[in-house]
Amino acid sequence: MKTSFELLSDSQWEFIKETFELYEEALKRNVLLESGKISPFAFTNIVAVALGLKKYDWTWNFIHKYTLHLPSKTKQAYTDYNLSRWHFHQQEYQKAEELLVADDFEDLHLNLSAKMLLLKIYYELRELQLLDGLLNRFRTYLSRQKNWFTTKKIIIILFDLLNVWSISTPFQKRLN
Repeated sequence: MKTSFELLSDSQWEFIKETFELYEEALKRNVLLESGKISPFAFTNIVAVALGLKKYDWTWNFIHKYTLHLPSKTKQAYTDYNLSRWHFHQQEYQKAEELLVADDFEDLHLNLSAKMLLLKIYYELRELQLLDGLLNRFRTYLSRQKNWFTTKKIIIILFDLLNVWSISTPFQKRLN
C-alpha cells in the first residue's frame, strides 16, 4: 500500500522538508505555544510531516513532550490518534488499533481520520471482515448525513484513500 507521502514529487518533498524545518524552528522559539498550549491541529500536522519524513524518534519525542501542551479537553483524543499513527508507521498495527478503538473521537475531522487509519490497519492485517464492516458503517453514516457538505467531504476522503491504496483484485471485487 502506498501512502500519500510516497506519491510526492521531488519539489513536493522539498516543500515538506522546509515545512518540517519551519515547525522545528517555531517549536524551539515557542512560537506555536499560545498561553502554554499548542493547537491540536498544529500538533497533528507536525506529526504528519515528521512521520512523512520518517523522523520516527523525533516524532515519538515530540508527541510525548508536547502532549502536555494540548488543551485538556482534547488532549487524550489527539494524543491517542497521533500515537496510533506513529505505531502504524512502525508496523505495530495492533497497538495502533488499540489506541483508536479505545477512544471516542468527538471531533468530526478527527473521528473520520481515525476511521481512515482503522481502514488502513484492517487492510494491513488482512482483516477483511473488519474492513468490510467499517466500510459498511461508513456507507450507513453517509446515508444519514443531512449536511451535503459533510457528506461530500467524507466521500472525497474515502475515494482519496481508495485511490492511494493498492488494493488486490479479489478485494476490489468485494467492494463492487
